[in-house]
Amino acid sequence: MQGELEASNADFYRVVRRGEYLSPDDFLPLLEEFLAAAKGSAHGGQAVIMSGVLPNPKEILTLLDELGVRIAHDDLLNCSRRLLVPPSRTGDPFDALTESYFAMPPCTTKDSSVSERVDGLVVHSARSCTPYSVGQYDIKRLLMDRLGVPSVVIEADIADSRVFSEEQTRTRLEAFFEAMEV
Repeated sequence: MQGELEASNADFYRVVRRGEYLSPDDFLPLLEEFLAAAKGSAHGGQAVIMSGVLPNPKEILTLLDELGVRIAHDDLLNCSRRLLVPPSRTGDPFDALTESYFAMPPCTTKDSSVSERVDGLVVHSARSCTPYSVGQYDIKRLLMDRLGVPSVVIEADIADSRVFSEEQTRTRLEAFFEAMEV
């Protein structure tokens, strides 16, 4: 269904996140309603991969929408990296956890050229999640150096909203996307 939804980044991820806490009986009708309402073509604009942890605060997604940027793929820890994992049939919870972890796609760019699918990479570095954030600047640098994929890291904190500056993030994203157009 890639490219077949006419929905904002913020609306799409708002629905995806509801699947984390709603029961399937409540979530599936909501998802079906969203898919029916969002049927259409994705808006144009620059396409990026969003990596890291789903941006919190949600204003980051709204900023991308306002800049006309489309998240074409994501490698977000709490989104598509777990969407297509089949349920485990094992009774042991540790075996089930291990099974589901190794069933996750390792990266949205596996077996595909990143530079052919997207215009850039936006990495959300969550300051309060150091184990996950370690290496994100290395990933940014490697994508730029080896593949020529423009990349930017934006920082916020999933636990402390005082760390996030909407103005600073807007300025950084505007400059990044303007530079990509050159």
